[in-house]
Amino acid sequence: MTGESLAIGRRRVGAGEPVFVIAEIGMNHNGDLALALDMIAAAGGCGVDAVKFQSFRTEAFLSDRIPGLDERRRYEIPEAWYPELRAAARQAGVEFFSTPLDAGSAETLAAHGVPCFKIASCDLTNLPLIAQVAGYGKPVIVSTGFGRLGEVERAVETARAAGNDQIILMHCVALYPTPPEAANLRALETLRQAFGLPVGLSDHSREEPAIPLLAAGLGAVALEKHFTTDRDLPGYDHAMSETPESLSRIVGALRQVPSILGHGRLERSEAELARRETARRGLYWAGDLEAGTRIEAAHLIPLRPSHAVAPCALPELLGKALQRPVKGGSPVARTDLQAG
Repeated sequence: MTGESLAIGRRRVGAGEPVFVIAEIGMNHNGDLALALDMIAAAGGCGVDAVKFQSFRTEAFLSDRIPGLDERRRYEIPEAWYPELRAAARQAGVEFFSTPLDAGSAETLAAHGVPCFKIASCDLTNLPLIAQVAGYGKPVIVSTGFGRLGEVERAVETARAAGNDQIILMHCVALYPTPPEAANLRALETLRQAFGLPVGLSDHSREEPAIPLLAAGLGAVALEKHFTTDRDLPGYDHAMSETPESLSRIVGALRQVPSILGHGRLERSEAELARRETARRGLYWAGDLEAGTRIEAAHLIPLRPSHAVAPCALPELLGKALQRPVKGGSPVARTDLQAG
């Protein structure tokens, strides 16, 4: 699907489209519906295209070997929230979806009509969940964190076997936060060439605007950033999340990327052409010369502004004789020279 686009709700996502920016609220709602709604509104104000949560039932997601199992339950999203979350997203002008972390949550999200699904890095090898989600026929955003190329290949093959080729592969470094030197953005091209699919970046760096911008320049069609309204809130992800201020700056910069990259043709704008004569050089006489003088390189000097005889004409002038005297500092004219 390289070069094509797919639809996520009201947005086209793919080559030639603006970067699809996802505010990953995830579990930052802290089990508080009012906070979740505030975060959706704040994310919409940053200019993002979508907000994403995480959906799970603890017993279907985590074993009792995980520390703090009871604490995790507070981050479950009750099914009764979904209509309100979707309505808030619609009001904010963004798409709403979530990452299902178990089969039951995937079924619930499908029932609530989410426009796409996200497969988390931890589920890159959870092929039954990938097959289930792909089977709903909606776009599937697959995070490749922790993964090797062969594991990504099996995930893609599983989605395609379920009849779904609407896949976006997200390059992801599963370090929270990700230091810039670990970003490895060239992996975007590796994924694109290996699978012929649109690629994006699940970016866990914090306030590193160069990383999203470079990703966009390398062809990322989607960007996911963790988002909070307050980094001091308790919880797993707040401290490494973007705030409304930092995310607004990133989105604002991303929106300039298409015009900055341009059309790629080696053409000059009227504004640039208007400056060309004063910026380029022409050949001038380096000093006073008598008629009949044979022209040598030392007689000529390239100076700004340009005129009819450019420096590239120097070789054809050498050895010719002057047919009249010339003044130093005056522009060279072909009529200064004898014919032949």
